[in-house]
Amino acid sequence: MNILRETRYNDSSIRAGMIITDGRYILVEQPTNAIKNGWKLDIPKGHVQNGESPLEGAIREVWEETNIKFEPWKLTRPIQITCDGSPLYLFYVKLNGLIPVSLLSCVSTFIDKDGRRKPEVEAYYWLNPYTQLHLVQKRLIAGIRYYFNENKREGCQIAGNMMPKLPAFPLSLPMNHRDCPSKLLLSSMDEAEPITPEVKKLRDKIRTLLNNTAVPLPIEPFTRKAYDKLFPEGQVETPIGVVKLGEHQFEKLQTLGREYLLGAVQQTLKYPTLILVEERNLKKTKLYIKSFIKKDKKKVVQSVVIDEATGLSISVSTHERDLNNVVSKIKTPAQIAYIVD
Repeated sequence: MNILRETRYNDSSIRAGMIITDGRYILVEQPTNAIKNGWKLDIPKGHVQNGESPLEGAIREVWEETNIKFEPWKLTRPIQITCDGSPLYLFYVKLNGLIPVSLLSCVSTFIDKDGRRKPEVEAYYWLNPYTQLHLVQKRLIAGIRYYFNENKREGCQIAGNMMPKLPAFPLSLPMNHRDCPSKLLLSSMDEAEPITPEVKKLRDKIRTLLNNTAVPLPIEPFTRKAYDKLFPEGQVETPIGVVKLGEHQFEKLQTLGREYLLGAVQQTLKYPTLILVEERNLKKTKLYIKSFIKKDKKKVVQSVVIDEATGLSISVSTHERDLNNVVSKIKTPAQIAYIVD
């Protein structure tokens, strides 16, 4: 019997997680309440629920925190480290390439001190495991080092049978950085590719435009009546055509604690400053973008619209983003479907 795949636990102190890598960088996340850990970063992990095996718990936690679901056969046997006095099983999965952080999302939520529901994870980054481990929660460092540095395997033990031989990774890697709210320098897929002078000039132009066109964040009462008034028949006219609001968008805003964005959703779709084209999961996607002033700070609201094969354009989600995060999505001038005069 493989205890890691088949044994079911009834001990909620047992944890399981996953080191997700392409061999050069590892996926890390910034918890929404990261200030409690001194702004240190985490990896996808969590408590094994009653009746789960560590393998099942790791797969579920990764899905809840990133919206990625891995098949069990893709994971190696885990190592075991101690985390807050309890065992933590760390599985390992190697990808063929980096997943853009813009595709990741957290479906697991919590209620904050103000009674608002928020996602447990606020942001994602690709981190260099050779030079940036000081940014990660200290209790995880031994487990990460096991896979990336054979000379520093203290604090780890192999769980179950012997681990398969891992590929040898180079110790000298190029680094690309971006700022996160905690002012840490991190690797990000959004900045991983060199940009041309033409794109840099375009980014600077759009950054200035978004700064200069920011308007006060509109505040609407979060009621079904207000929603129906803003979106008659569940749709809105945009500069490039009609967009239909996806199913349960009202409930989704409430569940994710984004009730304050109700008015901004309508304004962003109806009067966007910029519309960018992206491809997500092989679907043509448009990002409707508009900047607002919130508590004397400029923020960008981004609505994700998917063009369905039926010809309908469906708004599936709306997020608040930092201006630099949005500008970094511009890779080529061809992405711009609309820009305000």
